Amino acid sequence: MNTKLDYRLLNLYDVEPAAEVISRAFMEDPLCAFMLPFKRTRLRTLKKFFRLYGEVNIKNGCGFGVGEPLQGVAYWQSPEQDDLSISLKSLGKLLLLFLTWYPVGYFRARSILSCTN
Repeated sequence: MNTKLDYRLLNLYDVEPAAEVISRAFMEDPLCAFMLPFKRTRLRTLKKFFRLYGEVNIKNGCGFGVGEPLQGVAYWQSPEQDDLSISLKSLGKLLLLFLTWYPVGYFRARSILSCTN
């Protein structure tokens, strides 16, 4: 395992490994467990979400990672950056996300999520 802690801007080749890393990080997160109570399908659903989320952020220069192989992932947008844009291809992947438990989980957690704004 590489212990180098310098972060790097992620590229489209990193979408899949980034989705794997961040999905595993959120697997036992209390909010994710509440949204997606079926542990058997939670990781698969999180990977679909973070694959799409990561692709959009990486294409917009907002995805960063640490390690080779990838060990840590962060997505952030600086105040100077424009709003994120989403491609038609990514919109198609959004439709696939709607065929998972994610929409049910989102509606389960909607009241919790609205309290954080």
